Amino acid sequence: MKNKTEWGNCSRCGKEITDNNFGDSIEAEEVLVCDSCAEKHRLHIITELNNFRQGKEFNDKLALRKKILWSSEQLGNWFDAGDKSYIESVSDYDNYNLFELQVTLLDTLQTLLENYIYPNGLEEDLDEAIKRNPEMEKLRLEVREQQGRIASYIDTKEFIDK
Repeated sequence: MKNKTEWGNCSRCGKEITDNNFGDSIEAEEVLVCDSCAEKHRLHIITELNNFRQGKEFNDKLALRKKILWSSEQLGNWFDAGDKSYIESVSDYDNYNLFELQVTLLDTLQTLLENYIYPNGLEEDLDEAIKRNPEMEKLRLEVREQQGRIASYIDTKEFIDK
């Protein structure tokens, strides 16, 4: 028997949201979606960020700032404070150099990939999770390698202090 709460309906497909199928709060408006629509949304963001990292705009500071903000908004204002005492903006990244912006974006992509491949974290058999998502695991490793190469150009202490 499903457990009804005050979730309402999915803003994407209209299906009633219950405790058993609640997916996430997405986009800047933090709208509620069912688990199926949340997964589609995460895949869309992964695809968009992956295409961006492979394009020429990945070397443009303003485009990187905008894409970081876009990803945060798509993820329900991921980087904002819960009480809205801090709301992220493009200018938050004015002091970041190109490499720091790239690593920040890749970190978001890496986190999304890990959450997609291993939805239950360490409670799950990691080998089984990888077998279910071999292409995503391959992409995760590729992103991690690129992230490591770029991070080698960053002054770590200065980056952490920002």
